[in-house]
Amino acid sequence: MPGQEIVREAIKASWTIDKIAGVVVVILAIMLVSMVVSQNAHVKRLINNFQKTNDALMETNRRIASDNQRHMEHLTTAVNNLASETRNDIADLKEQVLELKEEVRDQRVMP
Repeated sequence: MPGQEIVREAIKASWTIDKIAGVVVVILAIMLVSMVVSQNAHVKRLINNFQKTNDALMETNRRIASDNQRHMEHLTTAVNNLASETRNDIADLKEQVLELKEEVRDQRVMP
């Protein structure tokens, strides 16, 4: 049959096109899966690094808070000591003023 050769060529050509299309689809699917896996691994690395950074920041924050608390305790003790010393000094000054007033009074009485 004269048209049979044309049909065979058409079938070969269509098989070739189908095969090429199939290969292209498979390649695209492999690339897509590869990209998804790569992105997934990248996101996991980013999350892991974020967690490590967050843990380091939290530890630093805890140390700073502990240091601040210790400094606040020292400052509170110092302020309390200073307030106590100031009250004692004021009491001493009051006594001295009273003594001076008595001396002045005594000197006025004894002219």
